[in-house]
Amino acid sequence: WDSPFLVTFRRLLHSFGTLPLLIGGDFNSVMDPALDRSQKGAGWGSGGRTLPSLCDSCGLIDVWRSLHLGDRDYTHLSPAHGTFSRIDYFLASEELFSNIF
Repeated sequence: WDSPFLVTFRRLLHSFGTLPLLIGGDFNSVMDPALDRSQKGAGWGSGGRTLPSLCDSCGLIDVWRSLHLGDRDYTHLSPAHGTFSRIDYFLASEELFSNIF
């Protein structure tokens, strides 16, 4: 599932070539439902595997997850469902990440 925005965003990221990238924001999606959602057995949601797919195709690393491998922490509360999710990310290009950490 690729929205027109993500198709354009992916194309833009590829246009930077090998420049180091650091992208942060509210992606309204999770990387791993088992770790990034408080509700046991929760699925991918409406965004599907969009964020992991974007990271794979653009060579981006989830900075927080790389430093906190099995930790469960959240950035969003859904009062309607009483659940928490981690939907805010800093994503770094592999080259930038390896030069920092």
